[in-house]
Amino acid sequence: MRMSQQGPTAADLVNHAPEKKLADIIWQYGDEPKSRQIAKAIVARRKKKPFTHTLDLANVVHDVVPKRPTQKIDPATKTFQALRIEVNQELKALEKGLYAALNTLKPQGRLVVVSFHALEDGYVKKFFRHHSGRTPNPSRHMPVAKNKTTRPALTIEQTKAVKPTDIEVRDNPRARSARLRWAIRTEHPTPHHPEKEVF
Repeated sequence: MRMSQQGPTAADLVNHAPEKKLADIIWQYGDEPKSRQIAKAIVARRKKKPFTHTLDLANVVHDVVPKRPTQKIDPATKTFQALRIEVNQELKALEKGLYAALNTLKPQGRLVVVSFHALEDGYVKKFFRHHSGRTPNPSRHMPVAKNKTTRPALTIEQTKAVKPTDIEVRDNPRARSARLRWAIRTEHPTPHHPEKEVF
């Protein structure tokens, strides 16, 4: 699960992280409705014996979220996805990559991003909107606030993500969750990469 040879592993996380942190990770990065029950079950299991195999963790998740006969995707998938994202700090890597692309692209260059789950796609969508000056108003009851991005670094010509065709999915089943978004670099200066993202 860990892309780097350094830093904590998924095993370290499930064997030592506090229950609340585990629940937050599984909820935020896995969009798992039963994140708290899964975290509680993980903590209860590791008190008896540490996790050493992925199958051990999968079995704990299955006890909380049993697989239905008609269900194609394993119920443990969301939990494993969440742990992988946390261990590899994938959203921070995505953020760095997007800002690096803005620094590299010349005017009229295309920034194209393919995401493979909703969390990544949502982040890319917000990034594109923010740096194109198209940040939506948070409430229809509030006055529209002026976007701080007065000189947008990006132009968006297609707001909806491009999804794979049926033929593409048939030829490559892994493409079924892919979402492609693209934007055009403007001539305005590259925005500063904040220590903490603004969205």
